[in-house]
Amino acid sequence: MKFLKVFIMLAVLIMVPSAVIAADAISGDFKLVSVDNVSISEIRVTLEGVHSQGSFSAGKTYIDRWAVPAELIEKNFIPVKREWIALEGKGIMSWETLERAGYQASLYLDKGLIASGNMKFKCAIILKNDGTMPEESAAPQLVSPTSGVFKYRQGDYISMKWSGKGPNYRIEIFDETSGKTIYASASRTPDKLINTRMFDRNRRYIWSVRQAGDGLNFGPATQEKFSQRTYSEFVWKTCSACNGAGGHYVPDPPAQPHKAWQVCYRCNGTGREQVLEDQYYLDFNM
Repeated sequence: MKFLKVFIMLAVLIMVPSAVIAADAISGDFKLVSVDNVSISEIRVTLEGVHSQGSFSAGKTYIDRWAVPAELIEKNFIPVKREWIALEGKGIMSWETLERAGYQASLYLDKGLIASGNMKFKCAIILKNDGTMPEESAAPQLVSPTSGVFKYRQGDYISMKWSGKGPNYRIEIFDETSGKTIYASASRTPDKLINTRMFDRNRRYIWSVRQAGDGLNFGPATQEKFSQRTYSEFVWKTCSACNGAGGHYVPDPPAQPHKAWQVCYRCNGTGREQVLEDQYYLDFNM
């Protein structure tokens, strides 16, 4: 049983990504699926990124790239739009960029401890040479949380929501105390569940969101500051001495056949005791 508990704890640690930011990302190239001449001034390039992992391995970040071929650059073709086709499997999109030089995307493949993991991302890049440029989007509006103090337990998820035209959003969480971005993720919906394990004790953070059309020309960020606060407080718990029973039966001396009820010395019969524990809060009143 003790081995099983350790095994489960290890599985949780491996399965939960600490953040989508990865310094050891694996770089590669998108697979070119097809190139279609839509018109004299428009070309559609279909790309595919496929990744897999074996059992007993942690999640990994992959950065896939596609560069505009020289012959298209000579004809003044530039990427103006990314068409989303499919994201299948256990992967998530961390971020993506569409520039004159090409397209790149950061994909995070998460998986279970024992099971293998697979993901496939497919998209199409639209290039034009008629002077079309992707428009910059306005800043979205943050919905929640933007105020208040929220108590949580380590490992809880907090829902961050915003509103905008989208359909592409980029959410980031910046640690002001360390000066590092600890989380970055793309989203196709105006919300994101954030695991509270990424927040260190007594630090200041900023969460921000940018939006863009399918031209991926992201507009200015809307942001909100918050802080993590950890306090030591007395909380009521089930008594560790009697396991909540309030006492236990003991034989009457000298070992009589009947037993007497003895009140627990620690909780005085209540079945509960006060224990000093760390309590975690996110404060958005900054």
